[in-house]
Amino acid sequence: MVDLTPSSRLHRITRALSATLAVVLVIAIPLGYFVTAYTYESQNLHKEAHRLADGVVGMIYRAPRTWWFQEHRLHEILTPIQHDIGLSRHELLDETGAVITFTGTDIPTLRVTVEHDVVDGGRTVAQIRVSKSLTPLLTRTAVSAVVGIILALSTLLLLRWIPFRFLEQAWSELEGSRQLLAHEVSNKEAALENLEKLHDTMRHMALHDPLTGLHNRTQLDARLEQSLLDATRRGWSVAVYMMDLTNFREIVDTLGHNVGDRVIKEVAERLEGLLRRSDSIARISGDQFAVVCTLTTPDVEYVAARILQAFDQPYDVEGYPLLLSASIGVACFPIHAQQGVDLLRCADIAMQAAGATKSNFEVYDEKLDRHSESRLQLVSDLNGAIARDELFLVYQPQVDFETLRVVGVEASHRGSNKPRCVHPPR
Repeated sequence: MVDLTPSSRLHRITRALSATLAVVLVIAIPLGYFVTAYTYESQNLHKEAHRLADGVVGMIYRAPRTWWFQEHRLHEILTPIQHDIGLSRHELLDETGAVITFTGTDIPTLRVTVEHDVVDGGRTVAQIRVSKSLTPLLTRTAVSAVVGIILALSTLLLLRWIPFRFLEQAWSELEGSRQLLAHEVSNKEAALENLEKLHDTMRHMALHDPLTGLHNRTQLDARLEQSLLDATRRGWSVAVYMMDLTNFREIVDTLGHNVGDRVIKEVAERLEGLLRRSDSIARISGDQFAVVCTLTTPDVEYVAARILQAFDQPYDVEGYPLLLSASIGVACFPIHAQQGVDLLRCADIAMQAAGATKSNFEVYDEKLDRHSESRLQLVSDLNGAIARDELFLVYQPQVDFETLRVVGVEASHRGSNKPRCVHPPR
């Protein structure tokens, strides 16, 4: 089984690095030395050949017809002037390649050779050939290879044993930092996920009823406005149903709020099962619900009948078969109102009328609305008159027309907006 612990991985990495560096030292030191020295020797040989060619050209200039017969002088020119030239051979060749004269000894096969033309008047009349043995260079290269091997072995031992403890400590610290960073990243991701869940939860709580999970008033208003826009664009109708549980208060007062909450939840579940997925159901208050329906045909009674089916069967709560009833009011767009807030108000008026008449269902009518407005105006006028001290007591006699005698008086409150201006009774 392969050991994949951090320590074993560090051992393998250290061994690989030390072995690689040792191989590089063994190869790079002798190879680098050989290339550098060979380049240096070649450059020196080129300089030497150029110098010799210049010497021969000068001799040709002085004796153009007899220069190749002056072997002693040519031999002096070809003699090396450097003491460290090593094993070398200088040769002067004619146009055919034949040796005119030379200096030095025979060079073995391992040598470096440089040739340079001797030009007189634009014509090559001879050639200088300078050769040097590579034996000294190879010897020095072998010595450098031995030095490289020694350095490689030393480096291999140093890298494998001396700094290993420091590398292991550094690796351990790096691994600890990595684990700490991974832990922090994990915590950040968990916190971000919790924040997103909290945001979704808060958004759901802001738009839904906590008891039933239905839409609340805020979400109902938004869905109603969207339904009105769609209906206006497509020429459809929108019906708003307001529903109130008529005997819910009695259940709460008798069995408690816990039973009341369970009843409300079961009513919500039944409504969701009876209505379409496109219909918006909301809980407005304790026992009041609202339904927004988009209708292609003005059949408001059908939807009301579907809603009332939720109360056909009793509600079995803690062994009590509870029978509920509801009062439903409906208002339609665009017949009864054009705005969402007005539709809700009209549906609420119709619901109150259904509750007052003990009927299950009532469609909004303007007469209901005018009655409510006049009553509201009357209450407002009376409150204002009391605050301004405009009411006063008036006695009106009651007369018997047969005997023409006053048989009693009628006391009533009258109001006036101006001093000494009495409004007759209406």
